[in-house]
Amino acid sequence: MLRISAIAFLLSFMALHTCYAQLFSYKKANVVNFSQSDYKAANQNWSIAVAPDGMVYFGNNNGLLAYDGIKWELSRIPEINLVRSVAMDNDSIIFVGGFEEFGFVVLSKGNLIRYESLSTDIPHDIIHNQEIWRIFLNKGKVYFQSFGIIFVWDGKNAISKILPPNNSSFVLLNKVADRLFIHEIGYGLHEISGDSLVFLEGSEIFAKDEVKNMVSFPGNKILIGTANHGFYIYDGHDFKPWNVNINTIVKGAEINHCIAIDSTHFMVGTIVEGIYVINANGDILQQISTNEFLQNNTVLGLQSDAQGNVWAALDRGIDYIRINDPLNFYLSPNTSSRSVYDAVIFNNKLWLATNQGVFLYENAGNQGVANYKLIPGSQGHVWMLKVIEGKLYCGHNNGTFLITENGAELISAVHGGFMIRPLKENENRYFIQSTYNSLVLYENQHGKLNMLHEIPGFREPVPLFEIDYLGNIWAAHMKHGLYKIRLNKDASMVEKAMYFDNSHGLANDKEISIVKVEGRIVICSGEKLYTYDDLTDSLVVFTKLNDALGDFSKSNKIISDGAGKYWCIHGNKIALFAMNQNHFEKMFSYDLERQGVFLTYSFPNISILSDSLHLVCLDNGFALYKPGIVPPNSKSHLSIRKIRAFDTDRTNMVWVNPLFTVTLQHKFSTLEFSFSPVQQMVNPLFRYRLRGSKENWSEWINAASATFERLPPGEFTFEVQMVGIDGTESDIESYSFRILPPWYNSVAARMLYFLFSLVLFLAMRIYFKKRIQQQANQIHLSEIERHIHEKMEAEQELILLRNLKLQDELTRQNIDLANFTLNASKTNVLLSELKEEIVKQKSELGNRYPKYYSERLLKLIEANETNEDAWNMFEMHFDKVNNHFFKRLKESYPDLTPSDMKLCAFLRLNLNTKEIAPLLNITIRGVEIRRYRLRKRLALHTEDNLIDFIMKF
Repeated sequence: MLRISAIAFLLSFMALHTCYAQLFSYKKANVVNFSQSDYKAANQNWSIAVAPDGMVYFGNNNGLLAYDGIKWELSRIPEINLVRSVAMDNDSIIFVGGFEEFGFVVLSKGNLIRYESLSTDIPHDIIHNQEIWRIFLNKGKVYFQSFGIIFVWDGKNAISKILPPNNSSFVLLNKVADRLFIHEIGYGLHEISGDSLVFLEGSEIFAKDEVKNMVSFPGNKILIGTANHGFYIYDGHDFKPWNVNINTIVKGAEINHCIAIDSTHFMVGTIVEGIYVINANGDILQQISTNEFLQNNTVLGLQSDAQGNVWAALDRGIDYIRINDPLNFYLSPNTSSRSVYDAVIFNNKLWLATNQGVFLYENAGNQGVANYKLIPGSQGHVWMLKVIEGKLYCGHNNGTFLITENGAELISAVHGGFMIRPLKENENRYFIQSTYNSLVLYENQHGKLNMLHEIPGFREPVPLFEIDYLGNIWAAHMKHGLYKIRLNKDASMVEKAMYFDNSHGLANDKEISIVKVEGRIVICSGEKLYTYDDLTDSLVVFTKLNDALGDFSKSNKIISDGAGKYWCIHGNKIALFAMNQNHFEKMFSYDLERQGVFLTYSFPNISILSDSLHLVCLDNGFALYKPGIVPPNSKSHLSIRKIRAFDTDRTNMVWVNPLFTVTLQHKFSTLEFSFSPVQQMVNPLFRYRLRGSKENWSEWINAASATFERLPPGEFTFEVQMVGIDGTESDIESYSFRILPPWYNSVAARMLYFLFSLVLFLAMRIYFKKRIQQQANQIHLSEIERHIHEKMEAEQELILLRNLKLQDELTRQNIDLANFTLNASKTNVLLSELKEEIVKQKSELGNRYPKYYSERLLKLIEANETNEDAWNMFEMHFDKVNNHFFKRLKESYPDLTPSDMKLCAFLRLNLNTKEIAPLLNITIRGVEIRRYRLRKRLALHTEDNLIDFIMKF
């Protein structure tokens, strides 16, 4: 977890006036701690390499550890379990060394691609027990140094060896400019020339010591750090001890590493006492140890980065020492911290108004610490410090005091002294003060303020007030609202007090503050800036200033430095604007909350110590800022480190090289981008967008990755931008890529679809043409069939008519046959009755009725009853009408008798039994008997109807 852990380092303030430089020469380290729980590797770290792209690499007991400013990543190299030494060639090559092994790692945007061993072909008896402690690149060659051998790789294929000339041991290889030096134990220093060693005359003085470090020193000299005897200066001819204060201290601490911060300042890492910051005069400017928030006092490696800040590899952990912060923080390391409300420099000393009293900080020489003390009698909450006529006053919870180093003298018992200023501009006789309850008038008598009285007519707590050119006092209430106060001529009372709140146009009247901007009253509401319009005697929105300040138009407080610069405070964000030719220009901004520090909540303040030094009041300390000093390489830079593409269900993944534009298959349409600063930053914020899909920028977030799910086919450009804690925006970093359409929507597929469509079109054309012809033929055939059908219908209708006519004829004939049969039946009945009558008359008359006549009549009657000709004629007509009924019946039932045939004919004519009996000259009983016999001859079942059978036959 990144955390602010010390008081800020102030090398950037060394150009200040001498008194300020001395005053702030103590506790000057702003250290960021990274523990084992942060980077998830071993505690012990041996070496550091900073890449041009901002990646930082560490030789760790578990492998090669990398940090991109946001995320840590450990790469384990099977050939080197413990990475002892690292060195960078460029962004893509990092050389590593360990026990009996050395080589290089090929990188791509910080990602380990592969490891290439350079020691594979070295005979085992040569590299046996050799451990690579330092690696340097010089003049196209790479030097891998162990205590027994220096291996030299020519950058191609050949590896040569440099052995100790006296069969002794080496200490540590050092590089100064483009020169390489090595200490041989028991003899002295050698300079490497090609693949040979050249002994430096006079270096015999190091025979019984160990030269750990050599760095460039002003005057074309070299500063040499030894383990046991401190520092020496080498001028190219002679080696002389550096007789300065630092030598006495570091002899017992054992120098282990030393680097130049700049041409005149050095950082010395020791085994026992942590880190010392020294100048070219040997003065200790700062000691950074476990007492001042370093994690461990054993420093194994130091390396500066592009911003001039320093990484420290420790026996336990990794620390980042921020030298060139735009703000330099003086924070309390414990919970009993003091909230600072105001500050002044008085008598070349720093005085702080805190919630615990007035504290005095003074210079303690070159020992790197400062003495501070609480002014007796000032205990309690102090709101304000003010130097007037060479005397220091403080506004206190218990009143107003005159402050000296020896104590506090009460000059006003009115509680809660806030602001105090001259009643009239450019006059120092009368002063007015705001307090918890009233306004207080003072008179300057012989260089000392003397309280005259509380001004009656106004009883409100007003921490802030300003006086306009008409003499009106504009006072901001502690809780809400605003007052315009008018005093009488001798300031003995308040003539008028006009109150303003949200009913008068203020967007917010709860947290009001006041400032004069170029002589004009400006009211801060936390939402908009307002000013007073004396023509209308009302508050109006100050549009021009709102537009000029941008987001800081929502400031809840603005503080003037009196020289055309203005601090704007918005929550825990601060910004310094300069008035330049009636135009506001932002000089500096900072988000304190992202730094992990906070302004005092109820009374945020920035104290103007001088034109060249401002102090930011914090709730657990303070920070210093020097206007006009811009940290080196302040422009933020951003890098897209990793790009991964996933398929839809994230089961498959491919790495995308951020250096080259790529075309992805459609199934890899989910992309994840990881990005980070090129240099170490504190809590940077990022925003991004995807041109071609999401054109609008995202909100500023602290997440250093972005994922886009299931992108459609097309061309896209991912853009990402970063903003630092100081409000500096980086250039936009972009990456373009393309996602292919799915195979079924590819160019080849579309061509295939086109060819298929063309073939289908031609086939359909042929088909429809054929179909149309078929339809035409079908229509023609239909017409023919229709004509035929109509003709057939006509013929059928004609046939039907004929059939109907025939049916009518048959019906008529059947009717005739029936009538004939009925007539015959009646005739037979009549003849039978005549016959019976003749027989009766003969019986009654006897001889009176001549027998001749009676017999003649009977014969005539019998002749007519048995007339076969009539039956034959009936049979002929009946058979003709009924489709050869007798013939078919005879063929089907040959056993039928003529009587059966006659009965069948009479039944077909639908005659009943009574009508049939006379036609057959039998009784009704006889007809029934014949019907029974006929059923048997026709083989009918009991349930079969005889008449139905005959009618259907």
